[in-house]
Amino acid sequence: PSSKFYGVSIRKDRTTSKIWRAMFKYQNIKYNLGYFNTEEEAAIAVDNKLIELGYLKKLNFNRNLEEFIKM
Repeated sequence: PSSKFYGVSIRKDRTTSKIWRAMFKYQNIKYNLGYFNTEEEAAIAVDNKLIELGYLKKLNFNRNLEEFIKM
């Protein structure tokens, strides 16, 4: 199962309230960022990690990068 966002998928077993998984692979390294309550929260976590890595091509949200730098 997938999401409309890059790096986000729905948890198969759904035994917990945190069902949205944030995970992606970049330069042959898998980044598992955890599980989140909403699809959007997971997408934001992915975006934050992508910005940290300097890989801006796959961002889920078009936001001002200065906003992320302040976080």
